[in-house]
Amino acid sequence: MKFINYLSLLLLCTVSFTSAADVEKWDCFELVLKSDKSYSNPFTDVTLSAVFENGDKRFDIQGFYDGDNVYIIRFMPNQTGKWSYETKSNNADLSGKKGTFNCIKSSNDNHGPIRVYKKYYLAYEDGTPYFQIGTTCYAWTHQGDKMEEQTLKSLSKSPFNKIRMCVFPKSYTYNKNEPPEYAFERNAKRKQDFSRFNPKFFQRFEKRILDLQKLGIEADVIVFHPYDRWGYKSMSAKTDDFYLRYLTARISAYRNVWWSLANEYDFMRAKKESDWDRFFKIIRDNDPYHHLRGIHNGRKWYDHNKPWVTHASLQTTKFNEGISYREKYQKPVIYDECRYEGDVPQGWGNLTPMQMMRNFWLGTMQGCYVGHGETYKDPKDILWWSKGGVLKGKSPERIQFLKDFMKSAPPFDELQPIGNNGKSYILTKPGEYYLVYFPNTQTITLDLQGKQPYKIDGIDPWEMKINPIGTANAGKYSLSSPKADYLYRLTPYAPGEKIRPEAKASADKTSGSAPLTVKFSAVGNLKFHWDFGDGSTSNQAKPSHTYKEMGHYIVTMTATNNDGVSASSSLSIGVLPSAPKDLDTFKAWPGSQSGLIFKWENNNNKNEITDAKGKIIRKCTIKQRNKARFGKRGEMDLANGEFMAEDINQELLEACKRTNQFSLEAVITPENLKQKGPARCITFSKDSLLRNFTLGQESNKLVLRLRTTHTGKNAMAPQVPFCTIKAKETTHVLVSYFSGNLYCYVNGKTVFNSGIIQGDLSNWEPCYLLFGDEFSGDRKWKGQIEAVSIYNRFIGPEEASRKFALFNGN
Repeated sequence: MKFINYLSLLLLCTVSFTSAADVEKWDCFELVLKSDKSYSNPFTDVTLSAVFENGDKRFDIQGFYDGDNVYIIRFMPNQTGKWSYETKSNNADLSGKKGTFNCIKSSNDNHGPIRVYKKYYLAYEDGTPYFQIGTTCYAWTHQGDKMEEQTLKSLSKSPFNKIRMCVFPKSYTYNKNEPPEYAFERNAKRKQDFSRFNPKFFQRFEKRILDLQKLGIEADVIVFHPYDRWGYKSMSAKTDDFYLRYLTARISAYRNVWWSLANEYDFMRAKKESDWDRFFKIIRDNDPYHHLRGIHNGRKWYDHNKPWVTHASLQTTKFNEGISYREKYQKPVIYDECRYEGDVPQGWGNLTPMQMMRNFWLGTMQGCYVGHGETYKDPKDILWWSKGGVLKGKSPERIQFLKDFMKSAPPFDELQPIGNNGKSYILTKPGEYYLVYFPNTQTITLDLQGKQPYKIDGIDPWEMKINPIGTANAGKYSLSSPKADYLYRLTPYAPGEKIRPEAKASADKTSGSAPLTVKFSAVGNLKFHWDFGDGSTSNQAKPSHTYKEMGHYIVTMTATNNDGVSASSSLSIGVLPSAPKDLDTFKAWPGSQSGLIFKWENNNNKNEITDAKGKIIRKCTIKQRNKARFGKRGEMDLANGEFMAEDINQELLEACKRTNQFSLEAVITPENLKQKGPARCITFSKDSLLRNFTLGQESNKLVLRLRTTHTGKNAMAPQVPFCTIKAKETTHVLVSYFSGNLYCYVNGKTVFNSGIIQGDLSNWEPCYLLFGDEFSGDRKWKGQIEAVSIYNRFIGPEEASRKFALFNGN
């Protein structure tokens, strides 16, 4: 940036002022004026503005008081050529000052402010594409120079081109320090005078905005927030408006400013919806450059359809709704908060790096933008999400991979997002580009337009690798993912480019119990090499291989033609544990008791703790809490309370950690479909933020949270919805897991199986086994439970079907 010399202006501005300094287009011209006239309160008593003109361009710009008898007017020219200005003020020393400056062409790294582009997208004002990769550091500008410089250094090496940052300091968990400066003047008793700003506070803040500008990073300025102990969240309406006008006068001339009216606006109880409407209008009317304007939600969403809102700033993890949000608001959608990568106990701050990476890809595939945050515990409470400092997580480098990858794709605004059901995510420019994201192992069929063949590349976003896969001809073509979180890219061959062989691998079965023999097949007059994923290989075209141990195996077949050009294809093989040999000999529920840790059935004294062989160790006490009771058949009636199992927690913990396998069987009847949270049917947890597993209800869906080394302390990375339910209808449910393999059965039938959850159970912690609520009492479920059994082994489809039949008396 090129600024007029501050000292020279101080000397010149006591008289009629002129300047021939050059200012780049979209840079900041700063007019500094000085007056020694005394005022009771120069912030309120002095009015100052200037009219800037260049041809048919005319701007009326407000000035502000900067302390020490200094007044400033800042202007961002948007047109090259000669600009003239004249000041207006009720202070004669400041009024009638005239001058000119020359606005020159912007430099290569100056593209102007960000604008909405083609309805759903963002671009710089000069038309340069802008693919938003955001992060959050709420209070980083209130940590002192050393920490703030470290944050800037970290940002300079990061993929992030936008940062969410609060004007006011923050008082919240991990945020207990005082800021270097306060927004308003304070007296000897530390009481703030809300009619007098502290210019030093704003000088520090705007300096950091300009530091970000040098790095090419947008400053998403959060104007208000609820996490406060200094009184900023509860200022009067008069003070709120006074502050907004002062803030816009100070920083709106900086091209990298965005306006975020609030962080979690609905948690600011002193403000009404009409207040937020007024705030939007004040910023809109006082920012002559019309920077982007949004507002961030807690639980309640602001109406982003209102005309003063430029984009939908969302706090949500519903990435399967991205296209719907775009269609609803007809504006760019930014998932500004999708929870944070970290290890704090709070549910909003313990995403795994893989889940954060996944969120970025899912949002991108929906034609939206995504924001990052990081909350790793620190002995000094220096968490990136609040104070900045050093990035510790593993997601930023993978977000950089996404950013670089999208640079090689057609422009984001030319890619059409397809699919909005959580099962398929496709970005396409038909006939030119197809990108398919697989959140689970599945098969998707594309209709490839044109007549030319397409080359296929496989993208592993976690390993950050792009592998040549093969060739697809135009028309219907099916793709199968070898694992969850995998992508395929299909692009036409360039003229003269060597055609890859068509590497098609198939198997006569992709799952079954160990030992599992699979017959593989490849076609074509090619050289083949098979890697079966367990250390064994083959060079045959149609090999047969037997898997002796349970597990999830990725099989890779590489085909090479006579020109030495290779392509590969992968298959996923799930080898399940063998079903019990005496499966058909059991006549009563729950059937085989191998690996059974706990069982309970209609309060008939069958609630037991067993050893690994099914031998009863002792009875287990089921304790009523609140107004929980037993129904007429002995079922748990959880309309007004919950039950807790005693004398089981340690055995359950140790048994599942020992085998790294887990199964939960239950017979439940939900009272209604309005329950959310999810409401806890059965949970092995400490509170709403820490668990080993939870079977819950979210409206008309049953969901599973299972803690592994990959899914985080709250087991929400991801939370798995696996079936729909009906109110007052009894359902037999069984969920079963071993590393990388989750199977869910409803009424004896497989309804879901996926590798979406990875990892083992070695990070399970001591918890409480409860029915109908959390131990903390804040996730109540209403319904009935008739039977429960918990195993430390996997249960396959055949046995699941048998268990359902046994419970029904068959």
